[in-house]
Amino acid sequence: MNATSSTKKLFLHIGVIIIVCFGLTLSCCSDFSLRSICSASTESPQVDGWNVTIEITESSGVRNSVVFGESANATDGLDTYDLALPPMPPQTPSIVAWFDTSFPSPFNKLLSEYNHYPSLQSIWNLSILWYPAPGDNSTAILTIHWDISQTEESLYQSFLLFRNNTMVKDMLLSSSYSFNSSATPQTFQIMCKDPFSASSQSTQLTPPLFILVVAIVAIMTFAIALFIRSRKKR
Repeated sequence: MNATSSTKKLFLHIGVIIIVCFGLTLSCCSDFSLRSICSASTESPQVDGWNVTIEITESSGVRNSVVFGESANATDGLDTYDLALPPMPPQTPSIVAWFDTSFPSPFNKLLSEYNHYPSLQSIWNLSILWYPAPGDNSTAILTIHWDISQTEESLYQSFLLFRNNTMVKDMLLSSSYSFNSSATPQTFQIMCKDPFSASSQSTQLTPPLFILVVAIVAIMTFAIALFIRSRKKR
């Protein structure tokens, strides 16, 4: 076998290696894109946002509710999605609940509060007030209820209920919280953070692609080195 024939065969082998590596790269990239699309279609939040209804009840049957959430059309400031708390009911016993804000009155107390969607973190300051019947100085047991399917729709990884700066419930795992209340406002904080996203899924899928690229470069480098070595032997 002459030198020209050997050189041609070596180039042929290198060409085959490059073609195979190129094909593997395209296959990996296609699979990567498909998985990203599937991940986005199955785990992306709703287009317009999400909301959760909080219902507060007492054993006698008295109840009230408020709504919070996020919307793509809402802002973190005052907007049409934020509804002011109506006048307190004249009858007793009763429950009054609202979200505290820094907005001017009457929007400093909201029956419904929406923040902008999407967000890396959102916080709602919830206050609950129990109005007992006249002459009743006893405390009441109030229960906060929510639907876990609604909190899951936000796709936040952390969805926590705080009372007096202490976490009392994971709202993705529990659907209620009970507490004793007198005729003074009880303050809570709902904190959501770390949302799932298509970008986080893409980050998780990047390392395998990086490893494949490194392997391709290493193979091509070896092939070139082999070619140079064979030339030197002649």
